Amino acid sequence: MSPSPIETAVIDRRYSRRRLIVASVGALVAVGGVALAVAGWFWFRRSHVTAPEALLTAIPLTTYPGIESYPSFSPDGSQVAFTWNGEKQGNSNIYVKVVGSEPPLRLTTNPAEDTSPAWSPDGRWIAFDRRLPGGKVAVVLISPLGGPERVLTELDLNYTLSVTTGLFLAWSPDSRWLAMVGNDKPVEGFRLFFYSVETGEKRRLPSPPIASLQEDSCQAFSPDGRTLAFVRWASFPSSDLYLLDLFLDFKAVGEPKRLTFGNWIAASPAWTADGRSLVFSASGNLWRVDASGAGKPQPLALIGGNGTFPAISRRGNRLAFVQWHGHTSIWRMEIPTPGGKADPPQEFIPSTRSGWRPQFSPDGKKIAFVSDRSGSLEIWVCDADGSNLVQLTSFRGTGLRIVVV
Repeated sequence: MSPSPIETAVIDRRYSRRRLIVASVGALVAVGGVALAVAGWFWFRRSHVTAPEALLTAIPLTTYPGIESYPSFSPDGSQVAFTWNGEKQGNSNIYVKVVGSEPPLRLTTNPAEDTSPAWSPDGRWIAFDRRLPGGKVAVVLISPLGGPERVLTELDLNYTLSVTTGLFLAWSPDSRWLAMVGNDKPVEGFRLFFYSVETGEKRRLPSPPIASLQEDSCQAFSPDGRTLAFVRWASFPSSDLYLLDLFLDFKAVGEPKRLTFGNWIAASPAWTADGRSLVFSASGNLWRVDASGAGKPQPLALIGGNGTFPAISRRGNRLAFVQWHGHTSIWRMEIPTPGGKADPPQEFIPSTRSGWRPQFSPDGKKIAFVSDRSGSLEIWVCDADGSNLVQLTSFRGTGLRIVVV
């Protein structure tokens, strides 16, 4: 079904050589944006006092056109590294954004796909995966400020459905080891490795037999480094969380222990700062589970809808995650002269969030519109070419009603 206009506004001829229509159009496409939950962290605190879980309010962290994913916090929680395929929706690169500030800093420019950034706990490096021809992946380090890259190793990573739902890399708390997904032999499926950033030593972790067709991915170190959480895929789309005990030198102790028993699409576990709970995604929603195994996973009380790829800051009590959704966009087109042919409409003032009810100013130099790109319905203004966006109102969820008289 082709999208249809909802609202229109027209520039008068005396203010422009062209007559344009600007319209809100429903775009039934999947887009990804990184959101930030900043309230209600009763379970996030170190206190042992049990309190009701409050609603978390999600505020958009990114609203750029295209797909943003794989958030990873800086050690102090003030910045987020993420993957974005850019304004032109080309290949994915690694970006860094200061929370509450624009624009993001682009770190990589390689024509290959860069994905799954992981910020080291000491703040010195961002590790990421670069997809190579032949099903290979290079694990690369780069400074959060950009600059020269350092290739650590290559692994086989022929992409299947299982590994696309979770993270590829995780740092140990001392920033000396990286937990990686991949294999030396593609026929063996996905396995977990520890890789020493200092020496290049690579350790393979306990893994299921090849005949079982099980695969492991989505790894995450506990804050004290004594436990590795990960996802084991019995068969897609069936997976659960497992925990593996570790010695102080990050060698495995025994066999992994199963933490959840939902046989769902569990992925991307993230530890809370106190190490007592994990947040993970399953079936498009975020869940919390006690690391001790006590009780069943509970859905996260989240205002603002679904979420995947959760990341929790070590400081600052912040949760970042990805929301996938369709949205309504503002488009523009030139009104043809009588008997002339109109050019195809073009998306205008793009965002991963929605925009409605565009209106031109009397002089045709500004456009006012409604958007939820700040997390709530607000009135925004921009120049007629879509530049210089300014948020005019701050109702913050109290409601917005547009009345035309």
